[in-house]
Amino acid sequence: MAKASQQKKASFSVEPEKVLRFCQDKLKPLLGNKLEFIPLPQYPKNHIFELITKDLDRYSTTTGDRNNRHRLVRLPDTKYWINISLTFLPIPGKYQQKINPQNFQFSSISIRVFKGLEDDEKKQLLFRAEWDTLAEENNHAQPHWHVYKSFQDRNLTPQVPDFESSIQENNVEDFGEKVNNSLIQANDVKDFGEKENNSLDNQQKFHIEKDDKSLYKDRESLDENDWDSSTKFHFAMSSQWHEGKTHKVTLEKTNLSSFLSSWLEGCVKYIQDQLKHVDR
Repeated sequence: MAKASQQKKASFSVEPEKVLRFCQDKLKPLLGNKLEFIPLPQYPKNHIFELITKDLDRYSTTTGDRNNRHRLVRLPDTKYWINISLTFLPIPGKYQQKINPQNFQFSSISIRVFKGLEDDEKKQLLFRAEWDTLAEENNHAQPHWHVYKSFQDRNLTPQVPDFESSIQENNVEDFGEKVNNSLIQANDVKDFGEKENNSLDNQQKFHIEKDDKSLYKDRESLDENDWDSSTKFHFAMSSQWHEGKTHKVTLEKTNLSSFLSSWLEGCVKYIQDQLKHVDR
């Protein structure tokens, strides 16, 4: 969703109901016939509409990237979920007293893709596709992709066993029975016909694991925030650099509903096909 401070001044007004109807009709062949856009009342300044389905077998919710509650529709034949929202901003009248139902400007359209089980309270947010109408000085590509760090990467804490303490232990526990370590060291170990002292083997193991621990230390010394702002990177979707043109596609009033709904249909279909490809 675009911030109001970055919003481009409206060059024309749109009818939200018409845009939503076009988008809904385009998505039905892909996501099912029981689709509906509902308004989100918790955003009084921004008129946000989110896609839901009345087919309970395809419907779920999750906590999103900013702790917002997102409504999800399952992508057919995949283990992924999709959240689609459109935002419209009111264009104030001369005295800002009453807003005409048709006096809105299109603000943004967003497609978020999640992975997780139906009853997962917090599903994993993978990426999103977006199209904003921003001020001219904002040079982000329109439309564009955002990619998130995976949930596992953000919460990965290397668990390194303390091999020093384990070596110093006098007793070794195996299948519930304690065996005196000195008895193990007293026996020769045969490996490919060669005898090796177990204490030397332990020392070699210690040095190997010590090197592994140093690798983890180097890893931990990295700045954990290096890529925490990864979602701020806008990956261009419709760039025309090869034609010497810009990476921003301008939305026009003529056929806006048809234009946006066709983009939404194609983008959702492409996402679904790519996710099937990844799973294969």
